[in-house]
Amino acid sequence: MSGKRTSNFECLRIFAIILILVMHSYAQADCKENSFNIFLGYVISAIGNTGVSCFVLLSGYFGLKFKIQRFIQLILITTFYTVISFIANNGLVFNISFFDSLIVVLRYKNWFIACYLILMLLSPFINKAMQAISKMEYNKLLSILFVTFSVLPTLFRSYYYTILTDGGKCLVYILFLYIIGRYLSLFYSDKKVSKSICLLSFLSLIILIVALNVTISFIFHRECRIFSMDCSPLILFSSLCVFFFFKGLTMKSKLVNNIAASVLAVYLLDNLRLYVSDHILNITFYAESDSFILYLIVFVLVVFVLGIVIDKIRIFVCGKCESYIIEKIIYMLNLAKMNL
Repeated sequence: MSGKRTSNFECLRIFAIILILVMHSYAQADCKENSFNIFLGYVISAIGNTGVSCFVLLSGYFGLKFKIQRFIQLILITTFYTVISFIANNGLVFNISFFDSLIVVLRYKNWFIACYLILMLLSPFINKAMQAISKMEYNKLLSILFVTFSVLPTLFRSYYYTILTDGGKCLVYILFLYIIGRYLSLFYSDKKVSKSICLLSFLSLIILIVALNVTISFIFHRECRIFSMDCSPLILFSSLCVFFFFKGLTMKSKLVNNIAASVLAVYLLDNLRLYVSDHILNITFYAESDSFILYLIVFVLVVFVLGIVIDKIRIFVCGKCESYIIEKIIYMLNLAKMNL
């Protein structure tokens, strides 16, 4: 087994959410004229899209264990933070968008949370199935999934004519990543890879991704980031490099663990970027500035810290109330089950 989650993996979670924030914040800035800032976008997409993959690899490595309490809590937290983000950006307006935020989970409006909730439901069956097959069978399975879910959708990109949609931002690819994580846990939990090799490989892959995307963009005179899609084989390999790099670290930090406990909230409060841009630092205003990268770093840090602080306040103020609500929901579900 993979053992317990330690600070090095918690640090990876923090790193991953920061990558996602950087990528989303850059997209919000919408750079169109400054050549360096446009090129920076290629680099950010190549690095940033490893963030989600690392999250799911971690889930697979440690193995999700379906717990009804955690399942309900994730739904409540997602709804709560979606509503908070809406109010922060729009005020207390009871329009269709507000009510839409109340059913964000039911409507699959947050693609990652929707996939993660389904993954939680399926995890007991996936875990049993993965433990039942041999390493050779596992290798064959991963080879098939790699070609069908990663290689082909990247080489023949189409959102409408393949079973893999949105460039990897979908359930089938999340399942693929989770299965890889289980594989690493079952067969490579004790394997160590040189951190230097991981770092060098990661940098080489990022350079290759950027070079390919820039070259294709130049040839066809249009922006192209095919090789930095979530499902790209190069992104997958980059994510594995990042995973093994952090796996090889030895660290123990209560501060890191405490911050990492709120990274989900930071992700769910991602739309607070709009609030920060309107009231604290307008990142769009600096989109064409030569100092844009500095403003981007500050902007991301502000959004990150704001998300952490809000989550800690929620836990302090609503922690007991949240637990009470979850217990009541479970009680009602049990009553309903008994009456069936």
